[in-house]
Amino acid sequence: MRDPAVPEIAREALNNIRHARNSYIQTLAALTLIRSPAIETLRNVTIVLKADGITFHAGPEDLVGDRVEVPLSQIVDTAQNTPAERDADLEEFHQFARRNLFKEAYEACVEFAKQSCCYPSLSSAPWFHYARLIRGAVTHDRRFKFSPSDRKALPVSWRGKSILASDEGKEMRREMLDPITLISLITEMEGFVGRDNSCCVVGPHDAHPKRAAGHSSEPWLFPLRAADTWRRVISSSTATRMKSERFSRSSSTASIRAMVPSGNRAGICS
Repeated sequence: MRDPAVPEIAREALNNIRHARNSYIQTLAALTLIRSPAIETLRNVTIVLKADGITFHAGPEDLVGDRVEVPLSQIVDTAQNTPAERDADLEEFHQFARRNLFKEAYEACVEFAKQSCCYPSLSSAPWFHYARLIRGAVTHDRRFKFSPSDRKALPVSWRGKSILASDEGKEMRREMLDPITLISLITEMEGFVGRDNSCCVVGPHDAHPKRAAGHSSEPWLFPLRAADTWRRVISSSTATRMKSERFSRSSSTASIRAMVPSGNRAGICS
C-alpha cells in the first residue's frame, strides 16, 4: 500500500521548485527595471542591511548601529553612463539567476525521486542525464568534470544540445542552459514530480520500485498554475520537433506547465 507520506514529499518538492521559479521571475523584474527609465527612481535610495533584516528605503533612524549601507545610485550611474558595462553586468546577473533556478529545481526533483523510490524512473528520463551533467558543471565553477561512469555514457544529447567527452575541463557554454533550455528542463522536473506517482513507495532510493498489490490508483494531481507564471511561444519548426520527441503541447502557443495526467494512469515508477 502506498505510503501516505509520499504525496507530502511531492508537494514539498513542487513548492521548492516554485519558490526557485518565483525568484527567477523577480530577477527578470529587476532586469526590466534596471533597463528602463524608471531606474532613476532608485537614485536616492539606500538599502540598509542589518543582522535582523533589510530596510529598502532607509531613513535617518535606520542609519544607526552595525549596518551595511548600499546606495543604489551606483546602479543608476552605471546604467545611464556606461550602457556596455551595464549590459555585461546584467547578462552575468541573468546567467546567475538561470543557474540558481536550475540547481534548486534539480536538487528538489532528485531528492523527491530518492525519498519516493522513483530514482530509477528519473534516471531513465531522456532529459535527466543531460540535466545531471549540467548540474555537475554548475557546481564546479561551470566547468565539466566527468567521472568514469560519466565518460562511458557520453555523448549525452537532449533537444539538439550535446555534451561530449571533449568538453572535459571546459567551461559550460551559454547555449547549454539558455533560457528556453532552462524552462524546458524546469517543466520536465515539475512534470516528473507532479504527475501520477501512485506506484512510488517510500524507501531506499536504490531499491527497485514496484507497484504494491492492492494499492490505491488515484492520481496525485498538483495544479501548478504555470500559465499564471510564464508563457512560451513555440515556433512551428520547434513545435514539430517537440512533438516528435513526445514533448506534447496543446498548440504552437502554449503555456509552460507540468504535464499532469487526467484520470487514472500508470505511475512513472512502473
